[in-house]
Parts: sequence; structure tokens; C-alpha cells
Amino acid sequence: MNILLLNLIVNTPDNGLIPCRETNHDSMIYNMARGFVSNGHTVTIIASKEYRPHQPENNSFDVIYLPSRLPFIFKPALLPFPGGLYRHLKKNKDKYDLVISSETFSIASLIAIIALPGKVMIWQELPTHQRLLFKLPSKIWHNLAGRVIMRNTPVVGRSLPARNFIRQYLKY
Repeated sequence: MNILLLNLIVNTPDNGLIPCRETNHDSMIYNMARGFVSNGHTVTIIASKEYRPHQPENNSFDVIYLPSRLPFIFKPALLPFPGGLYRHLKKNKDKYDLVISSETFSIASLIAIIALPGKVMIWQELPTHQRLLFKLPSKIWHNLAGRVIMRNTPVVGRSLPARNFIRQYLKY
């Protein structure tokens, strides 16, 4: 199976600053990709260009780094807007059998659901609304985009609190 992992934020930012790393080998998404590869799948990761490591990497999977657009509005450390993602997904729609996207409150998840309906599954890690602007953007997003556009998209909670949170808005 050809799997695309959409995880724009590869490493946890520190106070809004993206850490400069030599490699991303110890990140959760790289470990997930290695697990899929060890089970015989072909994996591609799409991440934000701001998380590109300093050293070239030798992986058993492909990694595509897309630039973040409008970074003054869509902060790459909080809610990156991946330039070229929709075009890439439409161009390669037959290449991917499954798209696993990180978080419902993600522009990448929304783009993937629109570009490749029926092929997307969301991996939900956060168990609460994001605190940005008194939780209003997250609440609006989950009530509108979640209930309308993402309503038929399967969601998997990473933990019991994440599952309980997301099942308020989407099928689980």
C-alpha cells in the first residue's frame, strides 16, 4: 500500500520557535513511517519546509518539504499553510492509497479531504481546543469544517482524551 503521511509540524516548537535540528530521525512521524515501511508499505511524508533538517537524510521513505505560505497569518509553528499541497495531491492522486493527516484543526487535513475524498484518515493527538485567541478559531473550525467538510472522514484518537474530544465533532 502506498501511504502518505501529512504532518507539517515535525518537531514540537518551543515558544513559537521552530527548533533547528541536524536530523528528524527521532521524530514521531519518522518512527511511524519506519513502522509502515517495515510492514511492506511505501511511505511518503509531507512536512513544512521550516522543519527541514540541516543534514541530508538517508531514509527508507520519501520526505517532501513544502514551503509555508502567508507565514505572518498562518504561523509555521502553529498552523502552517502548505504551498503546493493541493496541486501535489491532485497530480499524484493515483499514487497514494491512503493519506493519514495529523489533526483535524489543520489546513493540510482540509486540503487533503477536498483533493482526495475517501482516501483520508485523520490522526488526532490533541485532546482539547488550541488556546490561540481564547480557543475561538479552534471551536469555529471544529464546528464548521469538522461537522460539514470532515463529517465522513474517519478519525483515530491517539489517546482516550483525544478520542473523547474529537468524537464531540466527528464520527469516531
